[in-house]
Amino acid sequence: MQFIDLNKQYLRYKERIDGAISASLSSSSFILGKEVNTLESRLAEYVGCKYCLTVANGTDALHIAEIAMGIDSNCNVILPSYTWVSTAETIEMLGAEIRFADIDKETFNIDPEHVKKLLDANTKLIIGVSIFGQTCELEELQKIADQAQINFLEDGAQSFGAMIGNIKSCSYADISTTSFFPSKPLGCYGDGGAIFTNNVEIYNKCKLLARHGQDDNKVFQIAGFNSRLDAIQAAVLNVKLDYIDEEIQLRQDVASFYKDKFSAHTDEIIVPHIKNNMISAYAQYTIQFLDSGLPEFVKKYLHESGIPSVTYYTPPVHMHPAYSKHSSTLNVTEKLSSRTLSLPFHPFMTQEEVEFISSSVIKALELFTE
Repeated sequence: MQFIDLNKQYLRYKERIDGAISASLSSSSFILGKEVNTLESRLAEYVGCKYCLTVANGTDALHIAEIAMGIDSNCNVILPSYTWVSTAETIEMLGAEIRFADIDKETFNIDPEHVKKLLDANTKLIIGVSIFGQTCELEELQKIADQAQINFLEDGAQSFGAMIGNIKSCSYADISTTSFFPSKPLGCYGDGGAIFTNNVEIYNKCKLLARHGQDDNKVFQIAGFNSRLDAIQAAVLNVKLDYIDEEIQLRQDVASFYKDKFSAHTDEIIVPHIKNNMISAYAQYTIQFLDSGLPEFVKKYLHESGIPSVTYYTPPVHMHPAYSKHSSTLNVTEKLSSRTLSLPFHPFMTQEEVEFISSSVIKALELFTE
């Protein structure tokens, strides 16, 4: 059993994907070009924003966006610790102070109320990570940023295709980023990422930074990076983008199967809490255990049963040596990071597979309490 069965997805679209890759190879246009231009236009249209810039990976997307926002050693940035390290490492590399905010105990997303307490005159950016596929509180965080006259960035690496009300992930913040790592809701067959914004000045700055600082007239205006999505990955993504809405719906169905199977065990397990006005992209299906001893016990039992599982962000970023200097008291983050386990999840899981996995989890619970 695969944690995320990418082969099943590939076989479903094999004819179109193989054709798109073959056409890209035949064109001999491997860097930027038509496929990339088409993808950027389609991505911007899909999320509902004016500008999209594709880059080499999701970490580059964050790094470039943050430089475009003017982040440097003279400011501080507020972000969650319950996230993949890229969210923090790009800020650390720019020399800014990191102020870690706690998370909501139900959604795992950054807590806007704690964000407010961390703001000061040197704060220049708030980063909200839309974790596990559910968007952070985009409207509330943007309002906080606007009132403080600073910028807000949505790290949508796990939430492409998700929605909050009528707003799609990656469309609302001053600037948003995503990742096309293969396991993401919209993934390519290598590395890839994108930056989204409605601000033409921010877009132009990001484009300069990502293309060696060179403008359309071949003049190097600033020092930049080499961060480009290759045409073959763009060709794959152009095919997969056609099916993203269908896959998002299938993810809702799989999540419902899991929820139903665990419904009799609410005293031991908390299933993902998706707010009423949100549609999650379910990049992962992460459950909480009320007993902190359960995650590793269940993980071991599942492994022995041939079922992969993952404990994400244990420990959270602020507890790693590279970031411990940014002292933080994050009670919810530290509690939840020791109580979660992510189960196999992808759009094409069958009810039988969910039954086998959930029954194995429940059996492990029974063994634990014996």
